Amino acid sequence: KLKSFILPFVAAIFVAYSLILIYPAVLGKLTGTFVSAPMPSDYQRLNAFISSQNSYSRTLWLPIKQKYGIYSLNHPALSADDFFEVYSPKSLIKIISQPSAKTILEDSSVRYIIVPDDTDGTIYLTDRKFDKKQYELYVAALEKIRWLKQINGFGGNKVFALSNPRSHFWSPDKQITSISNELQQTEYALVINNGEKGQRMVFSETYDPFWKVQVGNSILRSEERRVGKECRSRW
Repeated sequence: KLKSFILPFVAAIFVAYSLILIYPAVLGKLTGTFVSAPMPSDYQRLNAFISSQNSYSRTLWLPIKQKYGIYSLNHPALSADDFFEVYSPKSLIKIISQPSAKTILEDSSVRYIIVPDDTDGTIYLTDRKFDKKQYELYVAALEKIRWLKQINGFGGNKVFALSNPRSHFWSPDKQITSISNELQQTEYALVINNGEKGQRMVFSETYDPFWKVQVGNSILRSEERRVGKECRSRW
């Protein structure tokens, strides 16, 4: 009889203790690290600005993308340190300040370079401590680059625009124009004007041998085209 009493008693205590633990969550009264922080208004404005643009383009976040930054199929986000494969502030600034960086970024469909507002203190770190001087170093460097135009209105998020980013599909032959329509995430319809045999089209996505083009009954497999340290698909 004692055993038959103890088991239900222990189970009841366990259930009661569990209810006490989850009670704040049920009422939305969690505090500390369990609180879901609202998106800062500066990021809301920035994301709305980028998403309002219909044409395909990328954003490059210097040095890395902040968690509140927008990422979508029409506006993918890149972290500069991974894109250039450089992970120190001075080396990143040195690369992005070179005239050749403009061509590399525009060929990669980058329209905006963003130095994010580090609202969580997790991006600009020196010896694992927040270092505002890193943020100021990036901003000051981009302000000196002549081929960038600063766009204001996003608080601590410093936004710089490139003048002529490539579209999702583009050609090194300037007389060619193209219109693309995304049918699915892995399928596009492409109309090419003024194209001739032997000319090239570049797809501004990471190279994959399984990307292919169907023209009538003909199937063309993609080739590699190097853009900076990345490879794109081309036909």
